[in-house]
Amino acid sequence: MSALPFDCDEMKAARQNLAGIVRRTPLLEGCDLVAGRTLHMKAENLQLTHAFKFRGAYNRASALGEEERKRGVIAASSGNHALGLSLAGAMLDVRVTVVMPEGAPVVKEKGCRRYGACVLREGETYDDSVEYAFDLAQKHGYTYVQSFDDPVVAAGQATVTWEIIEDMPDLDVLVLPIGGGGLITGALGFLHCGGVEIPGRSAPLDGVKVVGVQAEGAASMIRSVSSGRRLPMERISTIADGIAVRQPGELTYATVSEWVDELVTVTDDEMLEMVGMLAVAEKLIAEPAGAAAAAALALGRGDVLSRVKRDGLKAACVLSGGNIEPDLLSRAIKMVRLRGGSLKK
Repeated sequence: MSALPFDCDEMKAARQNLAGIVRRTPLLEGCDLVAGRTLHMKAENLQLTHAFKFRGAYNRASALGEEERKRGVIAASSGNHALGLSLAGAMLDVRVTVVMPEGAPVVKEKGCRRYGACVLREGETYDDSVEYAFDLAQKHGYTYVQSFDDPVVAAGQATVTWEIIEDMPDLDVLVLPIGGGGLITGALGFLHCGGVEIPGRSAPLDGVKVVGVQAEGAASMIRSVSSGRRLPMERISTIADGIAVRQPGELTYATVSEWVDELVTVTDDEMLEMVGMLAVAEKLIAEPAGAAAAAALALGRGDVLSRVKRDGLKAACVLSGGNIEPDLLSRAIKMVRLRGGSLKK
């Protein structure tokens, strides 16, 4: 068996470190999305910086040594990790530089600048930005802060799942989006590390089924897991910039390939329609990546999720981010009006 990304003590330390810093976001019941049933959604789109990424970024930034803080940090990100690290840097008085691919949403760039970060645009994809950011880190002595392939970051993301289980102790199935894999790695680490007791839950935590969701046009984790090794995709194509990663990380690939129950995909149209449905029916703003897990759950995509309604399983998904360009949100709402707001399998 593969080693877990962190141990129970490290996860508990992350929880304590983030206490009073992050928002405890609600586990909402979306009653108006799918006829005849309720979708339980962890609203990390309401987190500080409007994405779960702030948890891991703050946990990592707060662990910096004195010299590292003086030199500053750098990261590559399509936006949400950059936002999280930018706010963490502002809170901890650490200078932050972020490198974004050319196509990253302007709304995310502006948010980073508001928090005082230096923002650079480089490369067509996230992976191109990573290469450039690594070069700058070596040249200037910055500490590179991984967006997902870091156990300290993953331990911070684990607190999302911890809160979900506390709010829903009888949970059977957890549905999470995957880009590089930091969120799902944190979830799997929490569920399998042992040593945590949840009031009201009698079943073992490792009995929760975990389903990962990728964009059809950027299914790098699925491709790697099915091949038995990390494989880069030559090209990715998706509107979901938050999960547009050509290759999973070493840590995240090892954890996901060992512990995940199922991996599925959703199309750009399915994510976009769910964005519109969330906005119109539930008054919740999500970006396409943030709506990926909700779309898969609503569609009953894959073997595990097809059993949720049929077998009466208790399921929850994570709305991972809400930083969407206004024009894209408008397009999503128009799509719902044209189609009647009902996802088709």
